[in-house]
Amino acid sequence: MNYTIKKFQEITRISSHNLRYFDKIGLLVPKRDANGYRLYSHAQISQAHMIEILQEARMPNAEIKAVLSDYSSSENIDQIKKAHAELLAYQEKLAQASHFLQKHIQCLDAISTTKENINTPFIEHREKVEVGILQLQTSNILDFFKKIGDMTEDYSWYLTSNYGFLLKSSDIKPDNYPLATLFCDHPAIIHQSPYTLRAGKFVSMCCAGSLENNVNVMKLKQYALDCGYRLTSDIIIENISGPVIEKKKSDFLIKIMVAIQSDK
Repeated sequence: MNYTIKKFQEITRISSHNLRYFDKIGLLVPKRDANGYRLYSHAQISQAHMIEILQEARMPNAEIKAVLSDYSSSENIDQIKKAHAELLAYQEKLAQASHFLQKHIQCLDAISTTKENINTPFIEHREKVEVGILQLQTSNILDFFKKIGDMTEDYSWYLTSNYGFLLKSSDIKPDNYPLATLFCDHPAIIHQSPYTLRAGKFVSMCCAGSLENNVNVMKLKQYALDCGYRLTSDIIIENISGPVIEKKKSDFLIKIMVAIQSDK
């Protein structure tokens, strides 16, 4: 049974443009009738599907042509194995890209909500969250970013991970506080240094500015005290948006969470 290029296109769902190109480069060559029109055989349907699969596996046409000419040769078996390994690596990159987009969709939704309620304290009950922590004695926040990158071999970890700092209430001054304990939900850090952000009741507020020495931390702590709440030792500051989205540190968005006793 032979098929015209139009019928073969319908069967294989490969465009006539691509079929003509495959013919031109010798990848999938049809017979010709007396008038010179292309005629494809039934056996070429499976060849066409094989070409599509190998192209989706990112194998170059020249290598596909070699594979189809002698499918079981040792050289072509090695070529298929190589293509498979490269495809697995590409799948990993796609998974990372998908995770990045998912994270930033959540981030953009959070930014939209945050900007509508900025500098407005509210009470919330948070469930416990499993994270990893890194403790450093440094005055430079970038030291934390580099150390996490070194530990994970992923220097863009902050683009796909939620992160922030744990502060002691007693360390908070009007315009500064030490950054000693970073938390993040990168799987490698959770594995190496697991930690649980406790569940409980918090006075929280979203505000502008960076995680470093943000005067709003002291303001929110004082607000909670003025409201008569009894504080625990925990204060959490969490990144919402940073340099990827905003241009200046004064435009960054963070969330401050002051842990309080739940009996009020």
